Amino acid sequence: MKKTILALTLLGVASVSSAATFDFDRASGSATSVDSYTTYTQSSGGITVSVTGAGDGNKVSRTYAQGLGVGTNLFNYLMGTNETLTFTFNQAVDLQQIILNSYGTGTLTWVGGSISGLDGTVDTTPGLNGQFHTVNLTNITSFSIKANSNYLMVDGLAGVTSHVPVPAAAWLMGSGLLSLAGVGRRRCA
Repeated sequence: MKKTILALTLLGVASVSSAATFDFDRASGSATSVDSYTTYTQSSGGITVSVTGAGDGNKVSRTYAQGLGVGTNLFNYLMGTNETLTFTFNQAVDLQQIILNSYGTGTLTWVGGSISGLDGTVDTTPGLNGQFHTVNLTNITSFSIKANSNYLMVDGLAGVTSHVPVPAAAWLMGSGLLSLAGVGRRRCA
């Protein structure tokens, strides 16, 4: 009986997924330098996101305290009007929040919908300090943010979890419970 309770507890703990957070600031180095990437990749909590840019030079820029933009140098690193960052995950995820920085506004698009009028906030300290936008997207593998005006940066993503469909989780839990019941019956016989 004790082993059954322990197994159920472990199964319950194993089915809980922790939320990953992506902080796109470059928290070290010079505040006046910009890193530039064809594809910027970051991993957290077993989830990987790859980011590509469309706009001036088709490069993703990463700055000291503001996050990701589109550009190649200190004079052109913010997302400008109609420039786009595309975020692609290595698996289906649920996304709770997007953090934007600087002065601009943008439109978030994904398969099945869009949200316009997302705005940034000026904050020049490292960390997730921009304007948090709760989006609650489920079962997505990618999304894009297009700047509607100049001066927009993506500071980070919060509450990113692996998407596990409820029916699959229920089948897994049910089969585990049946297996434990079968083991218990064999011992009693």
